[in-house]
Amino acid sequence: MSDKQFSYRYTAPTEEERKEIESIRNAFAENPPLEQLRSLNKKVQKRASLWGWIVSVIGFLVFGGGISVLLEMRSYGWGTAVVLLGVIGILGGRLTYDELLRHGQKKYGKQIAELAETLLKEEKKEEPPES
Repeated sequence: MSDKQFSYRYTAPTEEERKEIESIRNAFAENPPLEQLRSLNKKVQKRASLWGWIVSVIGFLVFGGGISVLLEMRSYGWGTAVVLLGVIGILGGRLTYDELLRHGQKKYGKQIAELAETLLKEEKKEEPPES
């Protein structure tokens, strides 16, 4: 009867082994939470920044055209109108950036907040208890 004896021994991984296991798991995970959080943040920032720059550059070009009309053609009415349109375009770039940033924060805010909360909870679990 002693030949059919079953024995089992279990040891929990040490803290160092646990960190190594988690880092390996995150390396092979399809999209780790921190990378997903960074990606969403970059997506919101990049879109707002791109369109803000596009509107501002167009405004600068129109402004330059208005200055050219003022200086070369000596048409003060048209030149002033084009310069003012350019200034509105330049200011519109900042407004475009702010509005698209606000829209992106509203669209992805809940998802970003949930990911951040998940990561912060994981961080609190890993901290050793205070003595």
